[in-house]
Amino acid sequence: KNRKFVQRWMANASINRANIAFWRSLETTHKNPCYVGSTFGGRMTNAELNEKVKSLAAKERQLTQVILKYIAEVDRRKLFLAMAYPSLYDYLTKEIGYSAGAAQRRIDAARLMQRVPEVSEKIKTGSIHLSQISKMQTICRQLRKSGQKIEVSRQKAVLSKLENQNSRQTDLILAQEFDIKIENNRAQIQKDESVRVDLTFSKEEMALIEQAQAILSNKTGGNLKD
Repeated sequence: KNRKFVQRWMANASINRANIAFWRSLETTHKNPCYVGSTFGGRMTNAELNEKVKSLAAKERQLTQVILKYIAEVDRRKLFLAMAYPSLYDYLTKEIGYSAGAAQRRIDAARLMQRVPEVSEKIKTGSIHLSQISKMQTICRQLRKSGQKIEVSRQKAVLSKLENQNSRQTDLILAQEFDIKIENNRAQIQKDESVRVDLTFSKEEMALIEQAQAILSNKTGGNLKD
C-alpha cells in the first residue's frame, strides 16, 4: 500500500510540476516583450527569431544556387526535349511548376552561370539577385538581335556594378552601360475592368505635353481638363 501511495504521489507531483512549468512559460512569454506570440517560432526571442530568418534565408540562397546548377545541366542535356517539352521554359513551368517569371529568371541565371561561373557565388551570398541577372540577360538578347556582340568580359564588368544595388539603381546602371532606354511603364487592371497605365516622361517630353495642353486649352476656350 505504501509503495502504491508513493507511486501515485510521485505521479501527481510530476504532473503538477509539468503544469506549473507550462503556465509559467506562458506567463513569461506574455510578459516579456522580447518574446513573440504563440505562432511558429513563438518561443524564440526577437533576436533569436531574427537570426533564424537570416540563417534560413542564407540556406535558401544556397539552395537556389544548387537548383540553378541542376537547371543548367537539364539545359545542357536538352532533357526537356526527351520529355516532350519544346523548351526549357515549358519544362520549368509545366513539369516543375514554376511561375512564368520565376522560370525565366532561373533560365537566365542558369545560362549566365555557364558563361560566367563566378556569378554562382554572388547569388549564394545575395550580392546579386536573379531579377538583376534576368534584366541584364533580356537586354543582351535584344542587343544580339540587333547585331551587337556581347562579350563575357562586358557582362562581368556590368555584374560587378550591379552588386548590392536596388531595382532603381540596377535600371540606371543597365541603361548607362548598354546605352539603352529601359521602360518601366506598368498597367494596372482595375476591378471595373478599366486599365490604369503609369507613364514616365523626361523633362523635355513633359514640356512638350504641357505645351500641347496649353494649345488645346486655348482652342477649347480654357475648358480642357487636366
